[in-house]
Amino acid sequence: MSVAVQPPPADGMGGGVKMSIDEQEEMLRAMMEAGDDDIEMDGVQPTKKEEKPQVMDLSHLDDASSPHVTLAFYRRLYPFKQVYQWINGDHVPSRLFTYREFAFTLPGDVYLRYNSFANADEWKKETCRLNPSRFEIGAVYTGKPRDKKTLRPAAFKPAQRELVFDIDMTDYDDIRTCSKGKGICPKCWGFIVGAMEVLEKVLREDFGFKHLLWIFSGRRGIHCWVSDPAARELSDDERKAIVGYIEVVKGGAQQAKKVNITGLKGSGWHPQLTRSVDALKPFFASTVLNEQDTFADPERCEVLLQLLPDKKVAEDLRAYWTDRPHLTSTEKWKQMQQKAGDSKVDKKIWDAALKEIILQYTYPRIDTEVSKHQNHLLKAPFCIHPGTGKVCVPVDFSRAKEFDPDTVPTVGQLLRELEALPSERDLGTDWERTSLAPYVRMLDKHIEAMMRETRSAKREAAAQSMDF
Repeated sequence: MSVAVQPPPADGMGGGVKMSIDEQEEMLRAMMEAGDDDIEMDGVQPTKKEEKPQVMDLSHLDDASSPHVTLAFYRRLYPFKQVYQWINGDHVPSRLFTYREFAFTLPGDVYLRYNSFANADEWKKETCRLNPSRFEIGAVYTGKPRDKKTLRPAAFKPAQRELVFDIDMTDYDDIRTCSKGKGICPKCWGFIVGAMEVLEKVLREDFGFKHLLWIFSGRRGIHCWVSDPAARELSDDERKAIVGYIEVVKGGAQQAKKVNITGLKGSGWHPQLTRSVDALKPFFASTVLNEQDTFADPERCEVLLQLLPDKKVAEDLRAYWTDRPHLTSTEKWKQMQQKAGDSKVDKKIWDAALKEIILQYTYPRIDTEVSKHQNHLLKAPFCIHPGTGKVCVPVDFSRAKEFDPDTVPTVGQLLRELEALPSERDLGTDWERTSLAPYVRMLDKHIEAMMRETRSAKREAAAQSMDF
């Protein structure tokens, strides 16, 4: 309601109190400061306070377990086309896709296996209908997985599957000091980078594979998908042989010595192990000794001493380090190397022992069961991790050291970016206008390299057929 403030009679008649113009303005100012905004004086409208714009609360978009959030993600952001091309290896649907198993995890821990689809559109439609919290990609079978119940057991067997590797930071809990269990941070990411370095060399140089796709798991690890035709066609026994070639770190949490390389008394190491030690030395120095400072902890320091080949040296170092708890891991490692030079134990044995220590603390700790079997399921790229809300994005190996798991886009962040887009946006390319774009383009680049090779193989096969 507007209140009019009239000046009192000049002669004081009518019970009014005579006020000067200055006094009237002072009274008006006091009333306005007290909060009455609707005051006018002699018909002059006061300036109204500007209303603050309403800020929409979008905090609900951070709930990765919300069906509304996951459905919006699948409808508008998930790159079905690119993931389809990646596992299909071509634009036209082939058995690599139509005979492929997809497994969906629904609310309430409902798990639906043996789903398959005719094309990418059908896959997207069914995914949006089921609205899973996550889904996994499995093997290519001899029959369509959705027809499994109608097929004879002999007619339904796994035929192909990418060779996959899973590295989880929980397997490094006995040596990392910065995080535990579910967590991962830039400091312990160095363990992942070191593991990638070794696996890249083994898979490319020793086995000749070319198409490796690294995917951040969304929380605390990384997956490697090897998509070469030769890798997909590996039998279970061949996969086990590759795992046996790669696996070095063995043993549970209660076992101190987890690396036992044959030939400690002087016979040469396998070139793969020598190459791995050379590649991992920088990671041992930067991650284990510097960032983690693993041996500053007395219990972890005791494990290190148990790995030494000379008990006398171990006893001397234990006594020296106990009296000097302020020593860093780098200082302790240097002192240990100096003591090794004065030891009565053969230098070659010491050399092998130090190499084993480097391997034990930095060599890839793979989940061997994931890699051994064709029919093993693995979470699909670009899924949302339900615990963190982060998207399982590709990691560029050439820039893996720069990757920060804390900056991976979350579903809430991406949906807020969509909300900020103009209303006339092109709904078909929503992901291109968000933080997800560089990761999808990374997959595009990987797909193009695969398809180039596929086209080349087809041309060679056609040429041979014509020659015949």
